[in-house]
Amino acid sequence: MVNQENNEIISAVNMMERLLPRLKEDSRETIKRAHLGQIKVNIMMILKLLNNNGCNNLMLLTPLMEVANLIETLMKDDNFIETDEDTKYLIVDRMRPAMVEMYIFAGKFYMEHHFEFVPTQMSILINIVEACINNGFYFGYDEKLKAEGLI
Repeated sequence: MVNQENNEIISAVNMMERLLPRLKEDSRETIKRAHLGQIKVNIMMILKLLNNNGCNNLMLLTPLMEVANLIETLMKDDNFIETDEDTKYLIVDRMRPAMVEMYIFAGKFYMEHHFEFVPTQMSILINIVEACINNGFYFGYDEKLKAEGLI
């Protein structure tokens, strides 16, 4: 275990969780130019935090970079006002699996790093644990259970 506390990955998870509703994924509403700019800034901050903490998970990094590049391309067009439905769903379809990968990365990261517990983060921590377990990462307990012949 590293003794230094590191809340950067929890912050990145928090940013991703706040980013998804801004994509209006469950509606037909498009994403306005100003919102896309803010989304790109958040994605770049998330990528920086992940990079600073040694993330090399391409299943997480690639969709984030693809969305950031797509937004950058859209923003270069001075006539661009808002996304069409296809572009919006392309962005959403990249971000959903990236969120799951983010949770799993965070779960694995905090197996080896400490973080400062803040009660307001409880829902984020619960989401991390649930996503990890739902995707087959049991924080090492599966190995203990296998060793004991329980699974």
